[in-house]
Amino acid sequence: MTQLTLGQVTRSIQRFKDYAEDFVNADMNTYDDRSAVFFDFCKSDPAMSVIHAQLTANPYVDFEKWYADAQAKMTGWAGSAPLKFPTKTDDRISLMYQLLLAIEESRINFQDFCIKFIVSGDNSYDAYIAALSDAVTQPLVRELEYKLDEILEALPGDDKREPVSPSVLQIINAAGPVIQQVAVGNNNVQSATQEIANPEVAKLLTRLKQEIETANLEDAERESARQVLASAETELASPNPKKPVVSALLKALPVAGSIATIVQAILALL
Repeated sequence: MTQLTLGQVTRSIQRFKDYAEDFVNADMNTYDDRSAVFFDFCKSDPAMSVIHAQLTANPYVDFEKWYADAQAKMTGWAGSAPLKFPTKTDDRISLMYQLLLAIEESRINFQDFCIKFIVSGDNSYDAYIAALSDAVTQPLVRELEYKLDEILEALPGDDKREPVSPSVLQIINAAGPVIQQVAVGNNNVQSATQEIANPEVAKLLTRLKQEIETANLEDAERESARQVLASAETELASPNPKKPVVSALLKALPVAGSIATIVQAILALL
């Protein structure tokens, strides 16, 4: 990972705020474009990709279970599935972020989600976008901007060339494994050789590393994927690896080439 500087982090946070404002104010003509730009930036920007990894790898959040449980509570009426998030801020914003990301990546159909979770007298696309923004996008962006403002306050000095440790970018208290893997220096992600107990999992991790290197990814997105995979490998090599942590990390990898297929194969072995 290229060493982050104060100037880079400051610019990244400002760009995030600009893209987030565009996303919040999207309508039927712009939603798809602004959602794509917002999440592409969060995944690929050197600073914001560290934030993205934390939001998608929160070990206390199981998005698939939350979504399945909510759908199971639907009574049959449109909009009867409860759109209820945890009250703890870290878990709340992680779930909100993962929900919008799932919609962006077409893992959840936008219209199907709105019919199940949103009550609206006007079933137009614009009305659904506005309701989703009120319930999810705006609260998520507001809380993230509070945390990003805290990062700005913690940045060292005024010299834009001043190096910034990735630990400054920690916004999720449970994101230690993600932050610890982002080692700054000599433009390298530094990690010790990992010993994985399950040989089949070890083989799949090797394939996954190779796939990340050959997949059609932007340089910054590839670098972010390397960091996330390193965190997953560290967790798998621990004496008692936590499946929710590994699952969240691996599911944060980009959907390109055979990455998703290999990830599913690894998770099936855990």
